[in-house]
Amino acid sequence: MPIDLELWTSVFPQLAPVLEVAAETPGRYYGYQTTRLDYWTDGKVALIGDAAHAMCPALAQGAGCSMQNAWTLAVAATAAADGELPDALKEWERLERPVTDRTQDKSQWYADTREMAKGNQFTGDSVEAALYNPTDPNRHEVHAA
Repeated sequence: MPIDLELWTSVFPQLAPVLEVAAETPGRYYGYQTTRLDYWTDGKVALIGDAAHAMCPALAQGAGCSMQNAWTLAVAATAAADGELPDALKEWERLERPVTDRTQDKSQWYADTREMAKGNQFTGDSVEAALYNPTDPNRHEVHAA
C-alpha cells in the first residue's frame, strides 16, 4: 500500500473499476510470522508443513514446500532399514531443509518490504521452491549454491 494504480490497471485493465475503488480505500496491513524450529526431526519423529516451517503467503510456496518435504520424507523413510530411521530422518532434514529455509526468508522479506506490490517478482531466487523438483536425483547439486 498504497496501490500503484497505474501499474495494476496496465496489467489488469479489466479490473480498473475495482482497482480504482480499492486505491481510494484506506487499507490495513497485518504482519506475518515465520515459524522456524531448531530441528525438524527427533528420533523416529519428523515434522513438516506449518508445524515445522510456517511461512507468510507472500510467495505462495508454503503448501509447495510442505508437499516437497512430505514426498522426500516418505522416500527417505521408506528407504531406511530397520533401526536406521533416526539417522535417515536427520540426513533428510540436512538435505531438504535449506530450500525451505531460503523460501521462508524470501517470503518474509517480501512481506516485510512490500516489494511484491511493485509487480510480479516471481523471478530468480524467488521461484527456487516453485522450481524445486523433489524427484530429481541431482536436486541437491543443482540447488547447493
